[in-house]
This record gives sequence, structure tokens and C-alpha cells, in this order.
Amino acid sequence: MSDNKDWQKHFKWVDQSFVTTPLEGQVQVILDSWWVTNAEGQVSIYKKYHPQCNQNPVVTDRFMSSVPGAVGRVQIPVAYVRADTAW
Repeated sequence: MSDNKDWQKHFKWVDQSFVTTPLEGQVQVILDSWWVTNAEGQVSIYKKYHPQCNQNPVVTDRFMSSVPGAVGRVQIPVAYVRADTAW
């Protein structure tokens, strides 16, 4: 029987510099969004390239409860996420 929370292992925490450092190549540029953070101020990405953020802080607060280890949010003016992000 599988654990109903197996999906939680796909959340990764990265330093904010991981998403704020400009990248070359094909990237998603995310403007003025609120990112889910942990106690160390890191931001969350799900399954390598699904950033846990939204331009509306209320929406971010709502889905924050489903992110393991989330304690807050931070607004990042410009973020860069590559589809082929490797851990």
C-alpha cells in the first residue's frame, strides 16, 4: 500500500539565488510573484521545474499549507526557471 503523501517527496528547497540568477537558453521568466519559503528563506520548486509561487499573495497562502516545511512567503521581482533544471 503506498503512502498518500508520496507526492510530498517531490518538493525541493533551493536558495533564492537559484531562481534570481539570470540564465541563458530557454527559460521561464516569472515577474513579481510571491514564493513559498521555508525557515531558512529558501523557495520551493515541485518536480524540478514547477515553482511554488503566484502573483497573488492570497493564492500563495492558500497552497502553502500543502508544501511540506513551508513557513512563509517572499516576493521576488524577477525569477528564472529552466525546464531542464537538474538537482
